[in-house]
Amino acid sequence: MKFPKLLLFLAVVVLSRVGVATQEKTLSETEFNNVWKRACEKVKGVPHIDTETNEEYSDDAKPPFYTYIRLTRYIPLDRVWVIAGPKDSDLAKKYEEIRIGRKSYSRDGVGSWKFQELGFTGRYDCEPEPSLSTGKGNGTGHVSDGKSSLMRFEYEYRYMGRKDLSEIYVRTKRMIITTEGNQSQTTFKYSIWLNSDGTYLKTEAETRSSDTQRWSRSMSVYDYTTKDLKIEAPIK
Repeated sequence: MKFPKLLLFLAVVVLSRVGVATQEKTLSETEFNNVWKRACEKVKGVPHIDTETNEEYSDDAKPPFYTYIRLTRYIPLDRVWVIAGPKDSDLAKKYEEIRIGRKSYSRDGVGSWKFQELGFTGRYDCEPEPSLSTGKGNGTGHVSDGKSSLMRFEYEYRYMGRKDLSEIYVRTKRMIITTEGNQSQTTFKYSIWLNSDGTYLKTEAETRSSDTQRWSRSMSVYDYTTKDLKIEAPIK
């Protein structure tokens, strides 16, 4: 018995989608950090523009009440040009910095450039953030009103599969504070979308607390298409 071509095509599509769905899996901390470090090193080695949008929300039902945008041009390994300021603000309210090696030139708005020697060079530090595990993150302390509190950390690492030609990885960190029977939790969720070549397509960091409806999000989108990117010291 032969299957009609249309039914065979639909069967292949369904099976492929099931396969994609089953790709999700839990990772170890080492597995996640290895993925993140490889991506960081790849991005570190190529010119690109990173548009970072930082948003503050009062709750989920409303648009952000504050948005700050940072545009970063980068040329390996030590040339960085940043222009940052509130969304839709004019040039007078923006901050600008050019870094070449350890030399930093910065100014507010259209003011005069200020020069300083930095204690570091470049932009990327590709060493993973160490987790605060049992024995490091757990402990008893005292808050300002004299009540004792216990703080502990929980971590979860996930591979979320492939979507729109990108690989998605998520790290979730939960900081749980118990004070005399009352418990609060702050969740830090960090997600990365990787291109087929292993570089970042975008990254996103989200922070939420059980104590308030306010929350924040920072998202970076990466552009590698620029061919004539130049970063030079400003003319004084």
